[in-house]
Amino acid sequence: MKKCLITKQLSSEQRDSLLRSNIPFECLPVLDFRVDFDAAKAVKLLATPDAVWVFTSVRAVQALSALLPQAATPSLVLTVGKNAAEALASLGFKTAFCGQVSEDLLPELAQQRHRPILYFRGRHYRSSIPDFCEANELDFQTLECYHSIKLPPPDSLPDCGSIWVFSPLSAQAVSAWEGVSRDLPIYSIGAVTDAHLEKLGFKT
Repeated sequence: MKKCLITKQLSSEQRDSLLRSNIPFECLPVLDFRVDFDAAKAVKLLATPDAVWVFTSVRAVQALSALLPQAATPSLVLTVGKNAAEALASLGFKTAFCGQVSEDLLPELAQQRHRPILYFRGRHYRSSIPDFCEANELDFQTLECYHSIKLPPPDSLPDCGSIWVFSPLSAQAVSAWEGVSRDLPIYSIGAVTDAHLEKLGFKT
């Protein structure tokens, strides 16, 4: 079996899971992340009482991890992805609802007409939540916490049987690799990344 080329760094738990499954793999990260936010604005937002917190990325949780323990207690915490929920749990915050994609949170947000909604995100994000909040005239503020940086492509593509991709931005990075075959099996994290890969000519 040829190895799987994984386009991000794995946690020790993820690596152990692949090793236990006897899946050969190599990690070749395509993105790096840089924490970058307005600290004064972050402190002010996190002091908001009875707020609804929305995190669609574990990176945003990590970026604000030093500030969150001193924050006002939120009335509700919503996340996309269990990694964000687990990171918040490690800081003492319980997630009320965890969706798979941003659209999953919209019915929950619709019930928060009388509470301020705080959306903590990266620079590259889907507009579903902001558009919904604006269309429904919800009390809504957002804070960009980090941004992604594309890493240089490899000098030569490692011999592999498949590539695993975890975001539309990482799909774009992979598409720029010299010599990458559009016929190589590509596995992605979800439907949004699948659609982006298809636009780039890959078969998912």
